[in-house]
Amino acid sequence: MNPVIFQLGPFSLHWYGVFIVGGAVLGAWVAGRTAAKAGYNPDHVWNMLAWALVIGIIGARLYHVFSTPANGVGFNYYMQHPEDIFNFWNGGFAGWASVAGWWAAFWRSLCTRASRSWIS
Repeated sequence: MNPVIFQLGPFSLHWYGVFIVGGAVLGAWVAGRTAAKAGYNPDHVWNMLAWALVIGIIGARLYHVFSTPANGVGFNYYMQHPEDIFNFWNGGFAGWASVAGWWAAFWRSLCTRASRSWIS
């Protein structure tokens, strides 16, 4: 099976990206429905999802840049070629590090909501 769904110029859509984002959206949809049934605002779930995806992607890339994976492209390479740090389309994400980013976004959202509830 081809890992690329389609390619338009330099942009290519990969199956794993569709499954990751699809899983995140499906999870947020289920969590939003559960929150609404419990009497909470489901918009908080969707707001957290946006932060979780952004922080998760940044965390996954940073872990890749600062580590040295088996293929040898890691910290030493990026110190010699700093312009390649932002070339994420050439690969280089650490999946479990993105989960740490998701938890950081969740914690940020939770703390922000908690601090607001103390004020109001």
